Amino acid sequence: IEHAHRRRQDMHDRMRILSARLGATELEGVDLASTLVEIASTVGRVLDVDVVAIYTTAAEQGIGDSPTVWHPDRIDAGSDRPLVLTDRKRQFLEGLAERRGTLAITDVAALPEPPESDDEPAFLDSSGYAAWILSPVHDADGHLLAVLGLGMVHPVPEWNEDDIALVDSVGSDLGRAIVQASLYERQSEVVRQLQDLDRAKSEFLSTFSHELRTPLTSIRAYTELLRDDGGDDDPDQDRMLEVIEQNSVRLSVLIEDILTLSHLNSAVYDIHLVRVDMNPLVAAVVESLLPTAAAKQLTLEARTCPEGAVVLGDANQLERLLLNLVSNAIKFTLPGGRIQVATSSTASSVVLSVADNGIGIPADEQEAVFGRFFRGAEATHEVIPGTGLGLAIVQAIVEHHGGTVNLASDPGQGTTIRVRFPSASVAEARHELDAQGAAATADRGEKDLVPVGVSTVGSGAHMPDHGRNPGEQSKEQAR
Repeated sequence: IEHAHRRRQDMHDRMRILSARLGATELEGVDLASTLVEIASTVGRVLDVDVVAIYTTAAEQGIGDSPTVWHPDRIDAGSDRPLVLTDRKRQFLEGLAERRGTLAITDVAALPEPPESDDEPAFLDSSGYAAWILSPVHDADGHLLAVLGLGMVHPVPEWNEDDIALVDSVGSDLGRAIVQASLYERQSEVVRQLQDLDRAKSEFLSTFSHELRTPLTSIRAYTELLRDDGGDDDPDQDRMLEVIEQNSVRLSVLIEDILTLSHLNSAVYDIHLVRVDMNPLVAAVVESLLPTAAAKQLTLEARTCPEGAVVLGDANQLERLLLNLVSNAIKFTLPGGRIQVATSSTASSVVLSVADNGIGIPADEQEAVFGRFFRGAEATHEVIPGTGLGLAIVQAIVEHHGGTVNLASDPGQGTTIRVRFPSASVAEARHELDAQGAAATADRGEKDLVPVGVSTVGSGAHMPDHGRNPGEQSKEQAR
């Protein structure tokens, strides 16, 4: 009774340890092959067996030929070769899977000879291991996922119900891991396809925009020549040339916006980050747009913080961001309105805000304004010119700088857009931590991941003890 109690307690200890080890293994986001290697290693070390072989199935191809194999250092790696499946060995495992039962063999040599003779040895006869537990693993719909095999070099006294229950429990964990890894691989493939599609779209837009640049440049150049060489003043001709020039400029702006957004969204885009004070940029952009604002009878002013607003960024991109935000405010503010560009800073962040008392944005459109080519109903109705890419470019630039952007607006009252960047010191600290993390990951990748054996598990009768000499163990089994 005491011996049976110890065995049951040993089984519970192993199940608890194995469950904890499998639960602690970081398998989420890992491909199937790595998942199988990690599980085989963990199971083999905790259960202290001579081999773990996991045969997985492929779609419409049945059980694969080569299993994922783990064995301790004491076992010669050459012993894995007989585990590769032949047709007859595969038929054996497929038959086992159809019966949906766990097969436990204490001594392969003691099995009766099969009635049919065949030159090709069966799986058990040629595996090179004397004892096996083979457990089919199915998903919730009954489809075969894998066959889990635990083998011993020498015969074992018995495989009892506790042993089989433990292997079945491992099989359940294995099945969940296989499903999870397969889902991850399918998801990764979909992501890769979407990335390829997005890259192809960006390349098309970039090529298309470049091809449009050349004829537009010629149109604008010849329009200027015609205006300069007009000779006699002809109001109709001047008006038509002005229309040509205006539309050429509009197309040029659209092309530049498409190119900018294409570059910002490119996977190979390399941003050059340096310390940039936003205050001089704000002053320069406001000064450059004052004539445009004055033409619409708008008040445009800047209020910058006296302590400076230093971020880690690309000055050209940040200037483009400011130009887009202020230009948008000018376009959507009625004559007599006011626009204010302001900066503020703390030790951890810098905030840039552009506020106007213009036409505002309806609540149901506010989430969409940062999308590409979005044109609000009011802008369309009032025929306000624009490409619908300005705020999409703003959002892309903000993301490149690790910042956030939010919008507050009431129709008829105006709009305020706030961009929050990490301060230069915070951004530099983040980049340093990211670099250290990348270096540490690279160092770990150069080392083999070898799970540590669990010293708290006794040798017991549950699984044979490999701490003893194989010859001594064989003698004890013979007795």
